[in-house]
Amino acid sequence: MVRRVTLPYRHRGLRQSTLMVALFCTVFAAPAEGLAQTIAQGAGTAHKKTTARRSSHATKKPAHATARATPSKVGVAAGSAGGSAAVTGAGTAPQNGASSAAAQPALPFSSGVETADSSPQKETIIVTGTRLSQSRLTNVMAGSTLGGEQIRRRGYYDLGTALLRENPAISQGGNSTIGNQGSFGAGQSFIGLLNLGAQRTLTLIDGMRMGGGATASIYGAGSGSQVDVSTIPTSLIKGIDTRLGGAGAAYGADAVAGVMNYTLDDRFTGVDFNAQGNWSQKLDAPGEKLTFKAGRNFDHDKGGMVFDVEYRNQGGMVANDRPDVFGRDAVLYHRVPLGQSSPYTYVLGAGSRFIQNSVTGIPMITGDYGNLPVYAGSAGAALAGQANNAVANAANMPLMFSQNGQSLIPLQANAYLKGDTTHGIGGNGIALQDYNQLIAPNDKLNLTLLGHYDITRHIHATWQGWYARGSAESQVGQGTWSTTQFDNPLTLNTAGPMSSSYYTNDVVNGAYALSTSNPYLTSAEQQTIKNALAANGQPTDTFYLNRLNQDLDAGLYRTKVQMYRFQGGLAGDFNAVGRKFDWKVRGEYTRYMNDTWTPSIVIPNLVNALNAVRDSSGNIVCASGYQNAPIATRSSTCEPLNPFGYNQMTPGARDYVISDAHSRNNNTQRDIQAELSSTVFRLPAGDIRWDLGYEHRREGYHFDPGAFFRGWPQGDGTYQ
Repeated sequence: MVRRVTLPYRHRGLRQSTLMVALFCTVFAAPAEGLAQTIAQGAGTAHKKTTARRSSHATKKPAHATARATPSKVGVAAGSAGGSAAVTGAGTAPQNGASSAAAQPALPFSSGVETADSSPQKETIIVTGTRLSQSRLTNVMAGSTLGGEQIRRRGYYDLGTALLRENPAISQGGNSTIGNQGSFGAGQSFIGLLNLGAQRTLTLIDGMRMGGGATASIYGAGSGSQVDVSTIPTSLIKGIDTRLGGAGAAYGADAVAGVMNYTLDDRFTGVDFNAQGNWSQKLDAPGEKLTFKAGRNFDHDKGGMVFDVEYRNQGGMVANDRPDVFGRDAVLYHRVPLGQSSPYTYVLGAGSRFIQNSVTGIPMITGDYGNLPVYAGSAGAALAGQANNAVANAANMPLMFSQNGQSLIPLQANAYLKGDTTHGIGGNGIALQDYNQLIAPNDKLNLTLLGHYDITRHIHATWQGWYARGSAESQVGQGTWSTTQFDNPLTLNTAGPMSSSYYTNDVVNGAYALSTSNPYLTSAEQQTIKNALAANGQPTDTFYLNRLNQDLDAGLYRTKVQMYRFQGGLAGDFNAVGRKFDWKVRGEYTRYMNDTWTPSIVIPNLVNALNAVRDSSGNIVCASGYQNAPIATRSSTCEPLNPFGYNQMTPGARDYVISDAHSRNNNTQRDIQAELSSTVFRLPAGDIRWDLGYEHRREGYHFDPGAFFRGWPQGDGTYQ
């Protein structure tokens, strides 16, 4: 890892209060029968009493922002709402499967419906969207509804995967359990609408916002307050209503792409137990899922409670588990090989290899930035495959260390590519496609309690309590590169305890500058390297090593997640001054925490361990006079490290240079809403109503990068 990149403490808070008064009415030129109005999509007639509310929204602050409060604000809205009811069709809307709801108006989340038609036929109104009154021509929003039964029948393990497959408007929103994992959040599932990003898709649980799960770091997998939908229990989903676009004016920038409202089944009665398992066709990447749900009513059916337990576990899969499809032998696009002709710049072929580095190490003449070891296809057919800066054999073929580091062998490819400076086809170069994750191993435990109670005929209570815990890991990834492609050479402390170019020039990813007398070199290797240096007019005491340190930090990390969520409220109505008043008060609190551990190279200790010498007894030890980094590693005792070959260093040497970097993230959200509405007077086609609403929401984000990512404390109080 790059030490000089500093991730400071990050703590930010967002707070906004909104008070809104709305006056609106519904007027038609067409005649109406009593209080009924014609609904275009329904077979019957219905009169929809609408309310107007407004949601507050606060946008995340940029990096390094500190917590601050914004003053409360007051807004007044008035308008005419023509036909503000959305009906999915005559009869009851389907509860299972994805049903199109395109061109449905966006409505408030609570509504009352009076039916003038005496027909027993029922109509289901799905309400998701803006709280502002709009006309019939402007409040149309496309969308769809996905039933919870469809998710259960298909056997999905988490909602992220289910939505990606069932809803064509959904795109991966920065991180998923499928594919390579984002930093500081393995196993998280972010989803977005219309490919606009998860930070522009608002997530609601029964009409209330859910707290975000993205890590508050500029290096995190997300850049907004997107929700980790893997923490939502699949067994309690009753339906997922999606509305595309048009909600940004009401909710803010996190709803520009649309709104997704997850409805939970808080009316379930009985007991339900389900167990499922799966594995791939090659009997790997196993998974299992267990759900238990129990619910019952009480007090003469005035109240009810539902308790749900869900556990799921999914095994991992890496690209090299399918070498012919995703791994080293996968068919990929590459440039046209030398000696072949094609009307295209890129063609399909298998066996792509990176030829300018090696996991065993490529010895080189110089370590200057940009001086690559091998002539690639871009140099032309006459030079392709020959040594440029690498130590070479008699045929001028570049050499690299063998797997055990005891010999030097030719680095070669079967074909080189026109105009390509880094890749060839076949041979013994690096198959970078091996270092990709296909499925991240992960597990989740969800405990959920839902309840409702009718205190009186006019006062109703609802509540929810959530707890989720899980872990996931990235099994594979590219390790730290030490190469002339990225920097000038990383020198050792040969002139003093802190004389390395790491201290003097901030070099981290350059090629290693090593002594030709390194005790881990065989006599034959020493002689070959010295001969090459002399032949190129270079001093024979130092050579340079390009290396991909896949045996030190292989891009691995793991993340643990915990989430608490509480939601509840009261709603009801009362009569006063000859009118009926509807009211609602509800609140929500979410706390989302994740910890990530990343094995990372501590460069100062690596410099010490690479400076290997023999003591008076002939033992290989670290050269004297070294100074340990202030960043704690697995071991504080310096052991010499053998960089030649693959995985040839001792466990003690590896522990001396590796730190298990630990970062913590803590997101919180508090949201309180209150609403009061009633009728001013009635018109033949509808009521003129007023609505008074208030919402206060505060979001807090705190990221502690830990000692490794924060860097070394400096005298002026900063970190480097």
